[in-house]
Amino acid sequence: MATKLAYYLFLLPISYLPNVILYRIADLLFVILAYIVRYRRTVITQNIQNSFPEKSAAEISKIRRQYYQHLSDLVVEIVKNFSISKKTLLDNFTFDNPELLEELYKEGRSVIIMGGHYGNWERYAIAGGDLTSLKELAIYKPFRNKFFDEKMKAAREKYGMQMISMLMTKKYFLKDPDTPKSITFAMDQWTPSPKHAYWTTFLNQDTPFFPAAEMLAREHNWAVVYCRLDKVKRGHYHTYYELITKDAAALAEGQIMNSFVDKLERTILDNPPHWLWSHRRWKKSKAEVFKT
Repeated sequence: MATKLAYYLFLLPISYLPNVILYRIADLLFVILAYIVRYRRTVITQNIQNSFPEKSAAEISKIRRQYYQHLSDLVVEIVKNFSISKKTLLDNFTFDNPELLEELYKEGRSVIIMGGHYGNWERYAIAGGDLTSLKELAIYKPFRNKFFDEKMKAAREKYGMQMISMLMTKKYFLKDPDTPKSITFAMDQWTPSPKHAYWTTFLNQDTPFFPAAEMLAREHNWAVVYCRLDKVKRGHYHTYYELITKDAAALAEGQIMNSFVDKLERTILDNPPHWLWSHRRWKKSKAEVFKT
């Protein structure tokens, strides 16, 4: 009941506010998160320090401050997603070379799109729903609160994207195998099974990645594309697609993951504040995971 009241009395009405007001709210939220609540400050600071050991304390502090600003923007933009019009969305979200996906579809290939929690991935789900002539799907982790999960799912799917619970991933690889489609994976969060993860060096640290996307791509021989999502300026985002492989089955184990990790790392290094630094990405070291 509390969640429903919060949605209908608070979140939904706020979502109809114009951006000029929403970003003033974001400015206030930045002050609250960064200086009053100090939201996950220790986690954010440690993540940035470990990722950029060469940077000074002042540089670390600047990235942290800019991250809080970006996070505050993200919060109001996610709220805006509940009522955002298609025109407003497409005025502020652009795509480079979506024809790459169309070309792969014309060749009869389905596509795994690999991305990370960079820029505004929630808005990407909405904007990319009808980007091509064929079906676009994305994997997501459902929220525990069923009402909020339904509202978030509806917002993400409003312009064509079909959201798939991570528990149903395999089913959609087997469903209609002769009909080309794309499935988007966000690949950069802590994996629930670190002992069975793909381990590599990422941002100067031993890091586990959930290998499902590569495993499924190789098993079903799908094409694989990297999705780079940049924040151009406040409220404006740009997506660029980059081919990793047309023939996943021909690649050795780990090649797709290596390519994805390199591309994501390069994206983060180009503009560090726009990655999800408040996530507990490195919960355990490799030594802790594999200790007997």
